[in-house]
Amino acid sequence: MMSGGGAVTGVLLLVLVVQYAGVWVLTWEQGDSRDHHGSHQQQQHQHDNAHSRQHGGRDSLDARTDLRRRLLISDVHVGSLFAAAIDGDGIAALIENAVEHGEYLVLPNVIKSTSFVDGGGVAGELAASSVTICTHASLDNVKAARHQAHAFRAQGAVSIAVFVNQDVALALATLARLALCADFSNVDAHVVLDRGALHTYAFDLDAAVNTLTMDCEQLFTGRDQPMENYGKHLPYPNNALRNIARQYATSKFITVLDVDIVPSASLVRAFSDAAAQLDPAEISNTAFVLPAFEISAELPVHEFPTTREEMLATLAAGTAQPFYKDVCWKCQKQTRYDIWEATPSDLTYEVPWTDPWEPFYIAKASTCPPYDERFKQYGFNRISQVCETHIAGFKFKVLYDAFVMHAGFKVPTAFHPTKQEELSSNRMLFRQFKQELKSKYPGVARRCY
Repeated sequence: MMSGGGAVTGVLLLVLVVQYAGVWVLTWEQGDSRDHHGSHQQQQHQHDNAHSRQHGGRDSLDARTDLRRRLLISDVHVGSLFAAAIDGDGIAALIENAVEHGEYLVLPNVIKSTSFVDGGGVAGELAASSVTICTHASLDNVKAARHQAHAFRAQGAVSIAVFVNQDVALALATLARLALCADFSNVDAHVVLDRGALHTYAFDLDAAVNTLTMDCEQLFTGRDQPMENYGKHLPYPNNALRNIARQYATSKFITVLDVDIVPSASLVRAFSDAAAQLDPAEISNTAFVLPAFEISAELPVHEFPTTREEMLATLAAGTAQPFYKDVCWKCQKQTRYDIWEATPSDLTYEVPWTDPWEPFYIAKASTCPPYDERFKQYGFNRISQVCETHIAGFKFKVLYDAFVMHAGFKVPTAFHPTKQEELSSNRMLFRQFKQELKSKYPGVARRCY
């Protein structure tokens, strides 16, 4: 936690959450504690001393709260968390609201979706609202979620687990600002903290106020390309984050995507049409594969293809290519892009799983295996889950009229310096994981090789 300047005598920082014109407003005001507390001035002074040690930089903060600051946000919860943290004991007050998840603490639904999805005319259990994108990000990378959320707004909700490895106040402020600037009305955001490293977290209100008052354009400057999740002082728990995002998804079906993956406009409709052809038992054991593509950085996200026809044209123009084509083609080629690009004869085509294929797909949340949370950082975190999905008896059916896209072509040299070390460590874990599956699924002939 952060330590900082001395006490601020006679000044009270108020965080008010009020409703104005039907929208929740987080209001920062400055008041004089002597006008309100009288004989309690000494106790308030001691309380301010404690807060100064906890929060750091209160003198500079109070100097900048002369002007009223308001933040419109899509949900009151992030504002009330701020109030509890500042009026209480900072991070300690937040932890009181946290939910334990293995090695981590979760602040669920820091942002709660408010938009209503009508299902796009799809009825029953296969309605559009029955699919949630489950994703994850570090605080550095969370701003990339705006493209994913925008592309999916008319189709369903996004559940995102955000790993915070340094400043909790900055994390809350960033999410609150995103709720306004990016329109996260279809986003449920969950803050994740490392239980074993709570003593290393800061709660810097100066940084938080800077973010809360930042112009939206400034907030996104230089952030169109996502930053690296790795390379921080705490290991990035991608699989734990995926499970947390899944845990707080309320829909019957999910698709687990990376935060920089953008869905096509027809994704849910294509899935619903294909699933409607199957009986419930088959649906429960089918992974509906979403062909993945990389889009040239020359093409802005708002000009990405939205239909199959547009994607085929983008491929023909050379401004798109299959996902991981230049990085790990064997990890994606089983999607059989040659079949996808041909004239479809049905809504899907089935392909057998082969090692090391790791497709993105839609599946039933209650039957799809969870992610093994021992995998952290880079390597084998997604393939291990897809491998178990195969062992568990799932079929893989590729959707013709749906796809997902990554902004920019991936290149082998664009990885963090410790990639190979992490890959070697996780490769050993993956070998152990495959042996464990033999015990978990006795008598099953399928294997992950």
